[in-house]
Amino acid sequence: MRKIIFATLSVAFVLVGCGPSHNLFAGGRPLSAQTQHPGKVGVEQVPPIFHDGSALERQRGLPPGSLQQEARIVRADPQGLCFNVTLRGLDDPRFPDLRNWTVHFRSVVAGEEVESVQDDAPNIELIPVQTQSFQGLVPVQVQVGSETVCSQTDNAGRCVRWREDAIYGTNWVPGTVMVSTGGGNICYPNTQHLTLDTRAVALRLNAGRNSGGSAAGPARLTYQWDIAGAGGPATSGGQQAAAAPAAAPAATNGGGQTVQVQESSAGGEGTVPVQ
Repeated sequence: MRKIIFATLSVAFVLVGCGPSHNLFAGGRPLSAQTQHPGKVGVEQVPPIFHDGSALERQRGLPPGSLQQEARIVRADPQGLCFNVTLRGLDDPRFPDLRNWTVHFRSVVAGEEVESVQDDAPNIELIPVQTQSFQGLVPVQVQVGSETVCSQTDNAGRCVRWREDAIYGTNWVPGTVMVSTGGGNICYPNTQHLTLDTRAVALRLNAGRNSGGSAAGPARLTYQWDIAGAGGPATSGGQQAAAAPAAAPAATNGGGQTVQVQESSAGGEGTVPVQ
């Protein structure tokens, strides 16, 4: 049986028919981890997934892990499924602010071909962005040479005037590097999106226009947990990790403001504004 439900909210649940080794999101391979079912072993046993920022850390002379992006499953029960995301941005505090990202969730159940878009928006609790300074390396433009170029031609196309243009390069010199850290908790009501037959769950974050651009960090992050051992009883009182959604409190940012998901006509795309 095939069910299709459509919604126009900025954050979407999607259940797709594919195997656990399949990428739940198109467009590049996800950062992935193998795990036992969180409903059986508890979320403490589910491994976090990290996006390696070591190349940029070395370029900027930063300590290991200072530009690492992280995602964890912090709740998985009959009422809800929650992810904790940590974002770290270089030189721009807008990058780790979840209000400047769109967020999407997908899962797959073994043996079924069901596509749906969840009507309920998630609750997002923002982590206030904090900025820390490091002594690292900063780029400086320096002249490394010059070239002679034509600045004027005659009617026959012959050059009659020349000029010298400088050629510049980048040197990395000691200086102060700013790294901002933020993120938040992203929670969904568990309306059959995580059951004991679920084979994989995935979370995708897309940086928006106001996130500071690719110079601050990756423009897209996709985290996927492939779940082994579907079926059988859960550890929490023998309950299967699927039930009707529970009402969750409104999300807040660090200033106590209420965060709501803005409706969009882009079929599940949008941003998370603060009222």
